[in-house]
Amino acid sequence: MAVDILKKLIPLVVTIVALVILGFLVGRFTGISLAWMQWTAPTAAFFIVLGLALTAMTLWDVYSPSVKRQGFLPVPFTRGERFFISVMIFLATMVLWVAFATGSSLWWAVGIAAVIIFVVARYG
Repeated sequence: MAVDILKKLIPLVVTIVALVILGFLVGRFTGISLAWMQWTAPTAAFFIVLGLALTAMTLWDVYSPSVKRQGFLPVPFTRGERFFISVMIFLATMVLWVAFATGSSLWWAVGIAAVIIFVVARYG
């Protein structure tokens, strides 16, 4: 069982390491800087949580392969597909909130997105 898991995870780890090295080399030798990006604590937290969630979903799928399930969405989806839809809903909610609800707290958007994501992930 452990050998099967390692066979599935090794390409993922190699790809991540290769991308990190490539990103370092491109920035180091071309002078491209990412200093223009606004890496605030919430932005970092989002990407950390997203990375941890993707890792958890990968391990979950290795241990217990998902099957397509029909919910209220028009076609059957697997866990991973519902997770992808949830991430897209979260991002769309944030963008729409910033565009149309200027001046109000983003925590309202996070709460609204969390409710929608729960419904899609559980019943979708």
